[in-house]
Amino acid sequence: MKKETHEIPLYESSSLKQVGAIVLEVTVEDSKIVTEVISGQRKGEVFSGTNHFWNLVSLREKLEEDGLLLGCSGSQEDLFPGGMLGQTSCGKMMRVFDDNYHPTEVVSIYAPIDLDKIDLLASFGSQKKFRKMWLQQARKGRFY
Repeated sequence: MKKETHEIPLYESSSLKQVGAIVLEVTVEDSKIVTEVISGQRKGEVFSGTNHFWNLVSLREKLEEDGLLLGCSGSQEDLFPGGMLGQTSCGKMMRVFDDNYHPTEVVSIYAPIDLDKIDLLASFGSQKKFRKMWLQQARKGRFY
């Protein structure tokens, strides 16, 4: 069994003002991933499954009901786990792309969002729409 703890800032969705933080304990045992909120908003809530990203999405949707956004790479509108990296990391790692849509680095979904990218912090619905648009453009060959 492997345990990790992640402290992630919380932002008010309307102003993108930081209003606190949340602490997550992530436990991985075999293929089961359990994400528990151990401090902050929604303390005591538990999300489990086989993918880090989808556990995080479940938490994000609850926080969005409270008017909050989770301030981590996993909540960045232009990032979404996928491909071989998404599969091998069980949704924990994502590729960052430059303006020409070439991969530049790999980040953890739990990494706090860079302050210079705070305007990319988004609800899951917005992130999903961006991903769909990006994939449609990629299929048309616009990013290659």
